[in-house]
Amino acid sequence: MESIIHICPLAGGPAVYRARAMYNLFNDSIYYNDKLVCANAGYFRESQEQLIPELTKVETKNINFNIFPNPSKNKITILTEGLQGDAQITVYNLMGQLIESFSIQQGSNTKEVDINAWAEGYYSIHCTSVDFAAVKPLIKIK
Repeated sequence: MESIIHICPLAGGPAVYRARAMYNLFNDSIYYNDKLVCANAGYFRESQEQLIPELTKVETKNINFNIFPNPSKNKITILTEGLQGDAQITVYNLMGQLIESFSIQQGSNTKEVDINAWAEGYYSIHCTSVDFAAVKPLIKIK
């Protein structure tokens, strides 16, 4: 798996992201420099700042996205703080299938989600808004 996580995602496709999600269970401190890796592999992709100059970098130090309890059996609570707008939450299983999608309105910092119907296993929870994007792992247990 370690050899897959360091492949350029533009070359390896969704398998790279799935391998990274699984590897994140064991080591969540790894940094992927896709710009350099993809450039070395011959894939060039302009950053959004270069393509759309009016985009500004947003400082994310006051933004918080957490899921608890993790692992969980019945319900999880998703916490978002400091976002500039509504947050879109999407949940994927290890096969990359969309399990659930919903929004958290700005000003509403928490959302309880019933996960009883989900199969036991590993899920990745994506949080996106106009100024933030992050992925957190979740383990569903019996």
